[in-house]
This record gives sequence, structure tokens and C-alpha cells, in this order.
Amino acid sequence: MLRRTSVAFASLGLLIALPAHAQAVEGQDESSSGADQSNGIQDIVVTASRRAVNVQRESRQLSAVGGDELSRNGVADPAALANLVPGLTIGRSGPQFQIYIRGVGDRSVNAFGDPAVAPSLDGVYIPRSFTIPGLFFDLERVEVVKGPQGTLYGRNATAGAMNLISARPTEALGGFVEMEAGNLQAMRAAAAVSGAIAPNLSVRASGQVTTRDGYLSDGLSDEKMQSARLQLMFQPSDKFSLRVGATYAHQGGTGAAPVLLPQVDSSRSFVGAADPASIARFNLLNPSNSLFRPGTDVYLDTDSWVLSATAEWRPIDGIVLTVLPGYVHGTNRNRNYVPGIPYDQVQTSNQKSIEARLSSDGSSALQWVLGGYYSKEKSTDWSQFAINRAVQIRRNFPTLDDETWAVFGEGKLSLTDRLRAIGGVRYTYETKKIDGTSQTIVGGNPTPAGRIFGDTSFDAVNYRAGVEYDAADRVMLYATVSTGFKAGGFFGALPPNTYKPERLTSYEAGVKSRFFDNHLQVNVDAFWWDYTDRQESYIGIVTGGATANITTNAGSARIRGVDASIMALLTDNDRLTFDAEYLDSKYIDFVYDTNTTAARTGCRLGAPSDPRLSASVDCSGFQLVRAPKWSGRVSFQHNFPLADGSRVSLLAQTRFSSPYWLAPDFIPVERTKSYHVSDVSLAYLTAGERLDVSAYVRNIENKEVYTLGAQSSGIDGLVLATTQLPRTYGVRLRYKY
Repeated sequence: MLRRTSVAFASLGLLIALPAHAQAVEGQDESSSGADQSNGIQDIVVTASRRAVNVQRESRQLSAVGGDELSRNGVADPAALANLVPGLTIGRSGPQFQIYIRGVGDRSVNAFGDPAVAPSLDGVYIPRSFTIPGLFFDLERVEVVKGPQGTLYGRNATAGAMNLISARPTEALGGFVEMEAGNLQAMRAAAAVSGAIAPNLSVRASGQVTTRDGYLSDGLSDEKMQSARLQLMFQPSDKFSLRVGATYAHQGGTGAAPVLLPQVDSSRSFVGAADPASIARFNLLNPSNSLFRPGTDVYLDTDSWVLSATAEWRPIDGIVLTVLPGYVHGTNRNRNYVPGIPYDQVQTSNQKSIEARLSSDGSSALQWVLGGYYSKEKSTDWSQFAINRAVQIRRNFPTLDDETWAVFGEGKLSLTDRLRAIGGVRYTYETKKIDGTSQTIVGGNPTPAGRIFGDTSFDAVNYRAGVEYDAADRVMLYATVSTGFKAGGFFGALPPNTYKPERLTSYEAGVKSRFFDNHLQVNVDAFWWDYTDRQESYIGIVTGGATANITTNAGSARIRGVDASIMALLTDNDRLTFDAEYLDSKYIDFVYDTNTTAARTGCRLGAPSDPRLSASVDCSGFQLVRAPKWSGRVSFQHNFPLADGSRVSLLAQTRFSSPYWLAPDFIPVERTKSYHVSDVSLAYLTAGERLDVSAYVRNIENKEVYTLGAQSSGIDGLVLATTQLPRTYGVRLRYKY
């Protein structure tokens, strides 16, 4: 740890000499965020540190995507957001989203696990990933915070946070109407209206409806979604405000369905697992067992509610009290064939939470926040799935309770006009309980049900420390050390059925800078992550001899790399953006016992320590799952100004990635190839940008970009994978009033 800390702070010292030239070309103080930004790159205000701050003055590594950019890029769910943020990869298994940042995430497909990237809507933590897609509408921005957020965020944030900030009610009457139509019978309609309905009381109502046919050859992987949001803002004085919001979303259709790897037909793309050509492969490889045949009898039916409130009170000048109560409900009913066999689920989740913070408000030398957090979630997860060649069916009926308490504080002290010190700490205590039954059916004959039960608790002290240094008016250098914690828990089996918490320590150093009269922005972040007790899932043998999806701790891993973002205003009408991430990751220690064959793993096999099992699997030395060495995006935008003040805007962009692993089996077919995918759009915007009419083509290459992989339960070496969308094209109209 001392060596990593020394490297981070030594890197800061080396960077101090860089901005001498910037001091000569910059003449405006970066702290004047309210200055006229019309001539240059626009500032973005974020709240990642629980206070509003210019993103260029935020030492947390984050990507902020505004509402207009989300709309123009067709970001209607988390998976599409990954196209705009290097280092972020998101896979989908039926209704479940698996979110990774820099190779750190989770492969959860049920209610047993917690996300490693903490999602939230308006400050309310969202515990189950199937409730997230319906929240992606009428947003002011999305903040993706990279790295452990142990001091300020909810719970269980080893990899980072995804903060969704909805557009706020306004006193002035306004809103928008948006319509979009495209291939695959795609239709999307969204609208919002905002304004005052009484003195000091404003309302905002918004909604979105999306429909699209399936893009796989078997007709699956469609989209059917309806969402609505209502917000009230009460602000009787400058001292007090209360915002209350309610969001409802429903998802239907088939959900994300798989394709087969290796590809079934090299002459066709996006061949679904239920396509006749895919079924022919199943018949060839496993002729005696018809259970292992993906079908089209899949469905997705989820409902979610997010209720939130934000009360802010300034009892005295310079102090703000913020209270955020929240309630999140989700119900998920689905069947999918992502594992290669029918997987049926009925899930419910009910979470109540409250956070209270006291924070400084002003320009004093010490900026600080102190707070407490409490949440309680009760969830159920009925599931049924086939688990091996003997036609065994496993049914689980557990109820899980999760209760979390935390206290936290973070401060930033100005030691000089240019140098600031950062310090923060958080204590978290979490208890988990599970109670239910598990039953195996062999050849249609049920065995006696066994009890799944357990009661465990975890606690952790996390911290963040660092320095920020203004080497020039618009050049900030920083170095930080921070830690994160994700609680352990249970998997669906008889005891022993627990796994330990995972922990991550991050060492980062970087620079955020603007040059040439605010026309060039260069941000670079170097990081080294030490990752211990990583939680990984695999198929193995549990108590009683049954096969189940087991979560274990994968020893340790090391992740290091560089994040770079460059934005250049080449002329008043030309903008070039380059975002890239280099990631060097490796499992230092990843060994576990299970029943497997050489055909089912690319790892080394040895003698197991457990006599019930057939092999010890050693995957040490492999690159982390979903952690490409190189990834990024290049975009170019050119505006054609017209005489009446309107303009035509051309946007072209390409995102790219080097190879990465889809699953921790590490068999060759789970290794993707490098790729690049390009988008282009042409928009007409009237003066003032009230009307925006655009046409687009996305994934011009019609490339299959794989986001998730799972080895078939019944056929060695056959992998089922989900993909991003194929080539899509359409037109969009947006009118603001």
C-alpha cells in the first residue's frame, strides 16, 4: 500500500511542471464558474461530491452526459449509456443488467447479489438492476463515477456509481415533445411539461413510451416500455425547498435473448438461439435431451416504482441540512434462455431508505459534509431452472432481508490559494438474512425440500484522502487514495452458502485542464486498483450433492491503467472529442473447487481440496472479465450556420474496443474480437434550438458487439451470449417550448 500511495503522489509532483505553458495562455480563473462561457467549452456542474461543483474542479474521476446528448444518442436504457463512457461495460441477461467499470462488476441474475456499481435516481439507491431501464427519460444528466465510493454513496459501491438526475420542475411554463421512428418498427414518444401551479409551487410531469421489434433472427430481443414521472417543487423562501417525485415504469416484450457462440451461420448476423439453425446445432451436440433447446416462449413483465423526496433547509448562513427519504419497489416476472435452458423467475423487492446530511454552503476555506444513511430491503426470488444433463430441475423459494446503517463525513480544506487537502471516512454495518426452501426434481420426481437459511453481518471502515493543486488558472492536479466495500451474502443452496465481502483500494493521480482560451480540454487520470476477495459466480456442487450457481471469493486482482479525455474546439463550428481508456488487469489469485471437465474451462486443473468435487480450477493470471485493454470513442461534430440563425449539425463518431472475456470460464469462444462501431447523425436546429429534426444511422457496420456470455448448462464449450443492437436508423423530432 505504501508503494502505491507513493506512486500516486509522486505522479502528482511530476505533473506540476506540465502546466507552465497553460499559465501563460490562460487568463480566466477557473473558480469563476458563473463567467460567460459562450466562447469556448461549456462548463458542466455535477453533484458527485454531494454538492454542486464544476466537473473540472472535481477530483473524483467521472463522466457526465447531459440530457440533450442522451437524447441525441438514443440512450433509453443503461446498455446504450456504455457507448458514451469508456471503461463502462453493461451486459443484459433477460431483465437483469450487469454493470462493470474497469473490469469490476457483478454477474448477478437474481436477488442474492448486490451491484458493484451503485445506481441511484435523484439520490435514492436502486438495489435491483431490473428496475433501472424505465428510469432513463427526462433526465438533466447522468454521472458515471469511476472508482470506489466508500465515503459518500449508499452502500456496496466498489466499482463506482451511476447517478441519474432528473430534470427539475421550473416556475416558467416549458417542456418538450419528442417523437422518433426507425427500422425494426421502432417508435418512441416522450414529453414533459413544467410550470408553476400556485405561488412557490411548481410541477413537472413527463413520460415516455418505447416499442421496437426483436432484432434477432428468431424474433426475440425486442423492447416494450412505458414510463411516467411526476414531481412537485415547493420553495417558500431561499432558506427552504422540498422536491417530491414519483416514477413508474413497466417493461414487457421478450427481454434480452441470446445468440450462440461460436456463430451458427457465418453468412448471417444476429442469429437467435431459437433459430432453426441454432436448434440444429443443439440437436447435433446433445441429441438425447430436448430440455436444452432454447425456445421462443420467453417473456418479460416488470413493474417498478421509485418514490423520492429532497428537503433542503438553511438554518443559518453557510449550513445546509438535506434529507432524502426514498422508497423503491420492483416486481419482475420473466423466462429467458440465456443459460441455454429455461430459466423462470418471479422477483419482488421493496426498499425503504433515508439519508440525512449537514454540509457547508459557501466559499469558506473548509468545505465539508456529514451524514447518516439507513436502508432496509425485503426481497423474494422464486426461480426454476434445469441444471445438468440428468434433467435435474432446481427450484428456489427464498426471502432475503438486508438492513444497512452508515455514518460518513468528507471535507476539503484549502491550505493555500492553490492547494487543498481531502479527507473522508465512512462506517457501514450491514446485516443479511435468508430463509426459504430449495428443491431438486430428477426425472420428474421431486426430492424432499431442503431449507435455505442464514443470518450474517458485515461492517467496514472506508476512507478517501488526497490533495488538489491548481498549477494554473484552469489546470488542476490531484492525487487520491480511496477504498470501497461490497458486502458478502448468500447463494441459493443449503448451508454452508455464504461468501465474504469484496474490497477495493484505488490509487489515482491526474490532471484536469483547459488551454487556449478555453478551446482545448485535456483530462488524464492514472489509476492502480488493488482488488481483494472479488465475488465471482460459477456452476458447482453444493451441500447434498446438488448442482447450483455458486458465488465465491476469487482471491485478489490487480487493475491499472490510464483514462484520457480530450476535447478541442477547432473552430467555432468544429468540435473533436477523443475519450480512451487503457486497462491492464489480472487475477493474482483465483482458485476454486468444483465439478468440471477440461472442455468447460480454459483454466488449469488440479486435485481438489474438497473430496466431493472433481477438480481444483486455477484461473490466476487471466485478464479480468469484461476488461478490454483498450476502449474508447472518437467523435467529430461540424455545424453549418444558416442566415436566419438556425444551423445544420453533422455528428460522426466511432467507438472501439480490444478483445475481452465474456465469462470467467476462459474458454477460447468466450474471448471476443476487437471491434469498432460507427454512428452518424444529421440534425437541423432552429435559432434558439427550440426545434430539432434529425436523422441517424447507428452501428453502421452492423457489428455484433457481445456484452455477456454464459456457458450452456448441458453442452461443454457452447456459449450463449447477448449483444448490443444491430444497425438501426431513423428520424427524430424534438420541440421545446
